Amino acid sequence: MRAQVLFTRIASGATLSDPVAVKGADLFSVWAPAVTSCQVFLQGSWDPVTNFVRLTNPAGSGDWAWALGPGQRAVTLQDVAFPFPFLRLESSVAQTDTRTFAVVVKLR
Repeated sequence: MRAQVLFTRIASGATLSDPVAVKGADLFSVWAPAVTSCQVFLQGSWDPVTNFVRLTNPAGSGDWAWALGPGQRAVTLQDVAFPFPFLRLESSVAQTDTRTFAVVVKLR
């Protein structure tokens, strides 16, 4: 396996990131910069343009959500996003500046 870092951003005033192609990846994690305090939801799709939906947490009891505040953070997504070839991030509030997230994947 080899690791690869992909980048996506949430533009200033926006709540959705650009799609990230993670085809062929076995493990995922997300590194977040300092953001406008929010919750981040994960969306998945089989195509890079449409059909993105929020992913449910592994227990099936609601949307997968990640509370972010001041400072940088990282989280593992291996149990949440594995089967989806395209992902994007959704913040619960519009960001006051452009935020660049790193998606770290391990490829077969």
